[in-house]
Amino acid sequence: MPELNWKTRFLIIIVTVTIFVMSLVINQILIVSPSKLNEKDPYFFDQNDYYASFYFNNGSYNHEQSLVIQSTYLNNTHSNVCITIDDTIEDYFLVHPDGYVYREKYLTSNYSLFWIFVPNLLTTLGQGLEPGKRYNITDPIGILGEINSNYVLIIDRKGVYWPYEQRFSNLLGAQASFDVTIYNKSDMVKIATATYDQTTGNIEILEGGINQQISLFLYETNFPISRNRINQMWIAWIYGPIIIVLLYLLMRYDWKNKFLSKFHLNSEKRNLTTLLLIGGFLSVIIEMVDIWFYIPLGFLGNILIHTIFTISIGILCYFYRYKLAALFPSILEILFVMAIFLVEGEPYVPHLTAFMGSTITFLWIVFATGKPSTWNEGKTKLGKFLSKFI
Repeated sequence: MPELNWKTRFLIIIVTVTIFVMSLVINQILIVSPSKLNEKDPYFFDQNDYYASFYFNNGSYNHEQSLVIQSTYLNNTHSNVCITIDDTIEDYFLVHPDGYVYREKYLTSNYSLFWIFVPNLLTTLGQGLEPGKRYNITDPIGILGEINSNYVLIIDRKGVYWPYEQRFSNLLGAQASFDVTIYNKSDMVKIATATYDQTTGNIEILEGGINQQISLFLYETNFPISRNRINQMWIAWIYGPIIIVLLYLLMRYDWKNKFLSKFHLNSEKRNLTTLLLIGGFLSVIIEMVDIWFYIPLGFLGNILIHTIFTISIGILCYFYRYKLAALFPSILEILFVMAIFLVEGEPYVPHLTAFMGSTITFLWIVFATGKPSTWNEGKTKLGKFLSKFI
């Protein structure tokens, strides 16, 4: 069986790392470029006529209602916002496209409850959203109390919102967010708590109100709250296969150039290296799915892709006679998630229950390729059997 030297193994790991790094770098370039593929600072009430849909409970009914806010751009000073509850139009209010609310005919310095401007997370690294920062907001439709009441929103902490129920599948996965407390502006009495998206300023969760029975949960929007993850995923899918093909060609030809000739490998080592590069690419994709895209696939879908990956690595181990113990991290990840979800009944949130089993298995195999195979060694049948595993 072929053995790979440390340089080849190091190259495999570096290339695998660059698949994620390049997706991040190219996404950053898209943010600052004139391209519309990733808006740097999207505004909810601008010319794109965005909407956001929420599960809403005002405490007066025994069931959740659907509350939708729909922005319609009128001109460079006004956007009209329509509020519907269970497909019935309930109210309208006017905002400036920058997000500030009109009170009668006058523009205030208050954002609406539904959206506040936040600096771009990836260009500022979260600076400007420190705990203690305040926003003045208006509740234009009276969710928290009287219509057009003013409040102060104070950031408590930054974190990650991990939605898990299938009804939130349009949110895709984990959201960088920040938790806030909302106070009555006149007397600073606590009115509610909320969670806002750190990449766009959308409200995601609201709980409280005067009677402490109000709840609001974002479940769908055409506002680009997932633009970074979507861009990074398609970039990874483009960059990964391209770099693998290029490296395969470099390894295949016997180059006359002194530097390029270092990439040349015989067919056995070349095929193994290519398979490991594919495995590294898939492990990166799986980790991205586990964090950013786990809700649409659900428990069964996510377990399926982990199982397919594990079986594929198992086939590679069997064919090249590497220890099957390398599969243990990946198998344990699957079993642990299944136990938490099926036995304990806890929510299915992959990276809060198990972490990077596929990646650890991949790294284990890469390091194993530098040692001679001891597969099927042993003086007894039991010894030969165990030699396949440890």
